[in-house]
Amino acid sequence: MASKRGFDIDIKFNTEATDIFDLVEIKDNFGLRWEKGIYGTDLINFSTKFGNEIMSLDKLEINLLYDRRVIESWSYNIPIDKNVTGPMVEPILEKDATFIPSEEDIKYFAELQKVVDQEQPMWRLLPYETEKFKISHYIDTLTLVVYIKGNFEKTEIDTMVKNWISENNGDASLHKIEWR
Repeated sequence: MASKRGFDIDIKFNTEATDIFDLVEIKDNFGLRWEKGIYGTDLINFSTKFGNEIMSLDKLEINLLYDRRVIESWSYNIPIDKNVTGPMVEPILEKDATFIPSEEDIKYFAELQKVVDQEQPMWRLLPYETEKFKISHYIDTLTLVVYIKGNFEKTEIDTMVKNWISENNGDASLHKIEWR
């Protein structure tokens, strides 16, 4: 599930949302700051917004807290290689928590995924690392962040990165590199 604006997730509970609103938190693989709101009687909405970098969530964790300690946890893997056609998460643990994307959410994420695939075609293969360099992530359209390890020549690493892009069906001539 990738986005360049933010994420919006509704979680339906089998109890009044107002009864557990302060006891529920959400965490992700990036450590984003999530805002919460109540919709209806049994839905809590979690939302987050961020700047220009594309972020691709692949794991979510819903925690039930008591006295600021986690007493119950639900963990979800988000499939990143499938088209969004229905619920976007699959439970790892069997619990009574469900994720219910709206039809609008499903269409939005499917369209957004098409844009991400065009602007960042290698994202599913990242991060990629060798003993000489690490291709970390996209920072902008067709712009990869590459870290050089040790005292290797940038021209040598540039050739290796472009070869890697080409070998993985990418267009190396269109990609830019931000060196770090």
